[in-house]
Amino acid sequence: MATKWREVTNYNPADPSWWQRLRELDPTNRIKYLAGSSPSSIGFAPFGNRRAQKIQHHNKTMTRLGSGGWQALPLEIENPLRPHLLEIEYPNDVQQTAAVSVIEPNALGKIGPLGVDTGWDLDEIPWQATPETLTHKVLFWPNTNTPMLVIRNQLSNKPVVFGEIRVQQLQGNLSELYPELAREKHSRLALAYYKKPLFAENFSSREAVGPDSVATLDDWNTFYDGGQRLVQYLHFAGHNGAVVNVLSEGSSLFPSDLFHATPKYDSGAFFDNGQDPLKKDVLEMLYQMFDEHQLVLIPSIQLNMPLNELEQQLQRSTRRGGIDSAIGIRLTNAAAGLNGASTGGRYNPLDPRVQLAIRNLIKELVQRYHEHPSFAGINIELIPDSYTHLPNSNWGLDPVTLHRFFQDQEIRPSDLPADNVNAVRTSLANEWNLWKQQQLSKLYKDIAADINISSKMSSGNDQRHPQRLYLSTAELYETVEIQRQAFPTLPSKNMLINITRNMSINPALTRDVENLVWLSPHKANPVVDPALQNIDIELAQSVGVHQLFSQSELHGAVFFHAPTTAQLPQLDAKSPWGAVNTQTWFANTITPSHFYNRERFISKLAKTDCRVLVDGGWFLPLGQEDHTRDLLATYQQLPDVTFETIKNKSNPIPQPLVIRRHVESGFKDGTKTYLYVLNNAPWAVTAQIDINMQPDGVPVSLSQKSKSSYRWHLNGATWQVVMEPFDLVAIRIDRVEARVVSASVQFNKDVISKLQENILAVNQQLSRLEQPKALLIRNGDFEDRGVPPSVNGWIFDKSAGNLVTIGTAVAQQGERYLELQRTNASQNILWVRSEPFTVPTTGRIAFSVWLRTQDAVKAPTVRLAIEGRYYGQPYYRPRTIGRLQTGRSSSQQPAVLHANWTKYVIVVDDLPVRGLTDIRVGFDLMSAGQVEIDNLQVYDLWFQPREYRELKKEVSLAYSYQKQGRVADSYRFLNAFWPRYISRYAPPGFSEVARRLDDTINTGPETSQWPLMPNVLQQFKDLPQKLFPF
Repeated sequence: MATKWREVTNYNPADPSWWQRLRELDPTNRIKYLAGSSPSSIGFAPFGNRRAQKIQHHNKTMTRLGSGGWQALPLEIENPLRPHLLEIEYPNDVQQTAAVSVIEPNALGKIGPLGVDTGWDLDEIPWQATPETLTHKVLFWPNTNTPMLVIRNQLSNKPVVFGEIRVQQLQGNLSELYPELAREKHSRLALAYYKKPLFAENFSSREAVGPDSVATLDDWNTFYDGGQRLVQYLHFAGHNGAVVNVLSEGSSLFPSDLFHATPKYDSGAFFDNGQDPLKKDVLEMLYQMFDEHQLVLIPSIQLNMPLNELEQQLQRSTRRGGIDSAIGIRLTNAAAGLNGASTGGRYNPLDPRVQLAIRNLIKELVQRYHEHPSFAGINIELIPDSYTHLPNSNWGLDPVTLHRFFQDQEIRPSDLPADNVNAVRTSLANEWNLWKQQQLSKLYKDIAADINISSKMSSGNDQRHPQRLYLSTAELYETVEIQRQAFPTLPSKNMLINITRNMSINPALTRDVENLVWLSPHKANPVVDPALQNIDIELAQSVGVHQLFSQSELHGAVFFHAPTTAQLPQLDAKSPWGAVNTQTWFANTITPSHFYNRERFISKLAKTDCRVLVDGGWFLPLGQEDHTRDLLATYQQLPDVTFETIKNKSNPIPQPLVIRRHVESGFKDGTKTYLYVLNNAPWAVTAQIDINMQPDGVPVSLSQKSKSSYRWHLNGATWQVVMEPFDLVAIRIDRVEARVVSASVQFNKDVISKLQENILAVNQQLSRLEQPKALLIRNGDFEDRGVPPSVNGWIFDKSAGNLVTIGTAVAQQGERYLELQRTNASQNILWVRSEPFTVPTTGRIAFSVWLRTQDAVKAPTVRLAIEGRYYGQPYYRPRTIGRLQTGRSSSQQPAVLHANWTKYVIVVDDLPVRGLTDIRVGFDLMSAGQVEIDNLQVYDLWFQPREYRELKKEVSLAYSYQKQGRVADSYRFLNAFWPRYISRYAPPGFSEVARRLDDTINTGPETSQWPLMPNVLQQFKDLPQKLFPF
């Protein structure tokens, strides 16, 4: 029987007849599920939260889910445990982000967290010319006859629209439907990636019933089914291997005496029947499966758990020469360096004892598994809490580490530890930073050398993939502090480079190691809020970050899909299996829709010739494999060597094309020329590439579905190729060395006009921010009247000698102002604070205020303050008026108080967007004197003149790009941080020039032509103020 898909379910949730058929299966009627029947066997009626409506779209009946909407729908399955394909239709002209989950009860009949959690994101639609219906296709293995399909709207401001739902069952084997490619040992790697050991959950592998039937536990069948389904999926998706986490949060999928494993990801130790007397070697099982299927398996580990070797040394520590022998093993920060405090469980990776313990763990893995043909090395994840690097430059300052540094530098240290710390922070700062980077690089080099030794001992070494050390940076920057430090500035400061080096990570120091591969980070999540996802955008756009991790010829990229988590208490309450048996917790991996699912790969390859692509997250990105399968197949046909980028000075390669070449010469196969072409744009193109070569050259396509033709001439041939949006096409020319002479490209003429329109829209949105309008702060003008006169909306200090009153003598605006007076007898700072207001989501805040004093000669010192609670700790950002602040050069003129009303502004452009609460503005009268305050206004989108100039310059450059044919650069600008930020936060029309925190949306007039650059200084022309940027 030929392998094929057979449809078993087909319905449209918007079709009333389908609902009528299932109406009798009321999910709240528990009587129907007595006597052994269950929703999993007899089905259930669909239900939701009443935010779905029937609409007509593309002349089809579809379902529209509004903000926060969800629907739970039954799927009918004939043969559980077989591979099935879930298909959901949706239109290509509706921006939407949908979460899709398939839910089934476990062996105890209970619905629990995690499962088949996927989704699609359609962020852009302007490049599509013709409306069409797209399909999200999810490969899954159902366990019951009636799984529950849950579709959720992930966005608060856009709907989700979907149509027919189908389920198809596989007749035959997946390996026959998607045959394995003929791969050579030196082909490039396109690997699936699991950050956590969750491959069994990803493919619905059932756990066994545990003791007393109160929980389910992981047994061998759980992992066996998960492993078998994983290797089948890899063939289905087109990957030639996987990076699978086998050690996370101290829980492992392999036995080891070097640490005490927790049962988090392998709970078999809790069986009371003795079926798991020894720790399961799940990794060995996976290697045997990958060997059989001729796939590559790279185990991934996270080093954030205690190591027995180091813990024993800490327990047996002794004192010699007044220094504890354990000092240096634990990581110590600058403040704690003098008193012995440390991070608790985190080790110091600069210490040779720690480095040896890390190497011993990795050696154990390599020596145990290196004989497997599928073994291709080890991946170490450089996560924020691991001891593979330093958190920042404030760590590693213990006496033992400092002594080693001074010894290596041949410098006599001081007898005072504080002096040594001060030296490495000042006069020896450069030497100290380089030394730390060299120590960490030595660790990485030594691990790579250990792997290389085992590789040379492996049998059949000539027929297997090289064994390497991979260093993954997927979550290197995943901390709140780094997100705040790296918040974009104008002009750009490229903070991620400095942050990386402060961690003592310097890939340039390992560039000569042939089997060490840096995997540069890329976040693959939909950009919903630029202020919250500034790191994601920076990693995708920053040239500096790409260059940092691609300094070696052998380098790769890891594309991390962070899960979108959610709970639905309403669904739990309405569950057909009963509320007591249902506890949903979704962790959806949202995948870009159709050809946008190729964008991350093509964009990265356009920047640098990556030889390893790693793609995944907690779970694999399911549902859009049809759009990446051919790309991955083509990529794997390329030899695992460095290609040269074609840059003809006389005939530059036009955008959005990128062309690379490699010439291979061998005695056996003769000369071969490899060429690959990238279309780095979301529109289709036709490329014509002139190739110089001898007439006996034979072009061979390496792309299964490419549309290529050749027109031969005296000097060679013109290769014409039709490329889809974000496409990769490659050929091999046998027998000759070929050279690219020139190239031309054609695409739809509407592309230029659409680029112009989008850049024009950014400029219009930016123009609306010229005159910011204040947020609503209660009684910011002090005009609220009380009886007796009071300061409504403000709290203040009432200590003896401090006085806060309302004045009425010539206010700056209106009739009233606030007056602060502090006498010489006062012992306390006179503080005044507003009521708390909503924390701006923009990552910026500013407030302006008018001040004056009765006697400018005796003017007091006053602070303008923005304060709140940052993760429960005080958050205080002041600026002082009345004296020169500490840290400012004497050449800077301090702001002073005047006898006339003068406007002052405080600006914070790195306001935390997470963890900040109870935010207020206010004043602190730091010395004796009198000050009057009026007309306070708070803004969340205040840009200073220099920032406006920089933004306008970027817009002008982008507009010039498309005129110069630099269409890829124009498109890249539109996806950069500031255009996204402005689009997200700018008010929607000229009639409303500042965004309110309630996100009210109004429409305003549009201009039909490119507007003149506005004079951003006009808004400041009558303001004799001081701007205080942070």
